[in-house]
Amino acid sequence: GQTVTIDAGSGYSSYYWSTGSDWRSIEVDEPGDYSVRVMNDFGCVAQSAAAVKLLQPKMVVPNVFTPNGKGPNEIFYPVFKGVVTDFELYIYSRWGEQVFELRRDVVSNNELKYDGWNGTYKGEEAEIGVYVWIIFYGGKERAHGTVTLFR
Repeated sequence: GQTVTIDAGSGYSSYYWSTGSDWRSIEVDEPGDYSVRVMNDFGCVAQSAAAVKLLQPKMVVPNVFTPNGKGPNEIFYPVFKGVVTDFELYIYSRWGEQVFELRRDVVSNNELKYDGWNGTYKGEEAEIGVYVWIIFYGGKERAHGTVTLFR
């Protein structure tokens, strides 16, 4: 999973985190409220807190693309807002034959724009028609659907 570093800042002689840590910063991988109490060399004490929220990435997947060399929609790919890990995209023909596969360790935002499916299979133009796609990330199937290829 992803981690977040929370840093209490420098200039203190001691740190007391709600996690039990006594370091200047902590790394957390769970949502929640985290607090720190700091003390300087003169014995002055201050306290602060941070809320860590887990934001789910948003994904938009088109249902049509036109790989005809005439402009937009040449590549089929999902668009993310946020970051996902262990990304996998599989595309199948109506007969269940896998025609495309894409794997990435980390994907964010519009990163797949040039790596998606260009509408070919085994070096030839794929047939016009409906194809099934399945997307996995974070070790789980997250979405599936169909895309229509037009030329």
